[in-house]
Amino acid sequence: MLKKLSEKFLEQDDNKSQNLTADLIGLSFKEIDSLLNVNLEQRELILSELEKNKEIDFYKFKERGCFIDKNGFSALAEKKYINRNHDIYLNWLRNFVQLFIPVASLIIAYVALSMNIAKNKKENSEEIKNLENRIEQLENPINETKK
Repeated sequence: MLKKLSEKFLEQDDNKSQNLTADLIGLSFKEIDSLLNVNLEQRELILSELEKNKEIDFYKFKERGCFIDKNGFSALAEKKYINRNHDIYLNWLRNFVQLFIPVASLIIAYVALSMNIAKNKKENSEEIKNLENRIEQLENPINETKK
């Protein structure tokens, strides 16, 4: 939004005409709506943030609209909103990773523990069978001598 407003401002500023009016250096609300493909509520949300930071000023001549202010040029040069958007993505990613890693670790630990328990159960079962066979082998000669 700021980029389009700055382009419009600079386009008219290059003409160096003495009678620069706000409607010549700015965009009407209709132009903004079609440019951004937004409805009234979305436009007002976008413009309210820019107005709050004193990056745009509003005008009303034939139509209502807005033009970029010096703070708007500064925000555009500093890539303020692009950096803010990157920060939002990075924060979302960091939150996701902070949640995903412990959950994944818990699932892996559960699977490993379950596999270990199953393995130990099988080994214990085999050992019990071996011991039962040995006991039986030891009892057979004892039982034969008793007869």
